[in-house]
Amino acid sequence: MSIRDLERVGSAIAAKLYLWSAGVQYGNGLRITSLPFVRRHPEATIRLGDGVTIQNLLSENPAGITHRCSLVAATPRARLIVGDNVGMSGVVIFCHDEIIIESHVNLAVGVSVYDTDHHPIHWEARRRHDQGAIRTAAVRICEDAWIGANATILKGVTIGERSIVAACAVVTSDVPPDCIVAGIPARIVRRL
Repeated sequence: MSIRDLERVGSAIAAKLYLWSAGVQYGNGLRITSLPFVRRHPEATIRLGDGVTIQNLLSENPAGITHRCSLVAATPRARLIVGDNVGMSGVVIFCHDEIIIESHVNLAVGVSVYDTDHHPIHWEARRRHDQGAIRTAAVRICEDAWIGANATILKGVTIGERSIVAACAVVTSDVPPDCIVAGIPARIVRRL
């Protein structure tokens, strides 16, 4: 075993300890060798299934990672659930209420998933910092979906089974199963 191999094993152990200390539940076979960013409300849930891969550094995925993965469960009721055999590289997943990513989903470099607007739509509510005026809606990414590099999935969206979201797309409405969407806002460009 080389020194680099030993460093990698040590990094994986440190990353898993960090997740455990942040209250993240994870299954068997987690593949992680560097630290993501995690923020979890003490009453919130972040659960990762078996065989999940999390890449946080350019050296782990040279496709263009510019920041480490960010897993946020911001409120007491937040549920961020990731299924089995999901891969993610330098993604941001910000959960206010509920984000479910089913099994065998690929989240490419720079993907962002949000179930909240973060701020009220109306300017007066923003001035008052009216948290009650912030709109939220659950997000679900179904099995075998592939979310392309730098795509953004917004609140209330379901991505259907086996669908593909093109790079840099902004998804504002549901995507049916077995299709490719692209653009801003994302539209169906092909059925699979």
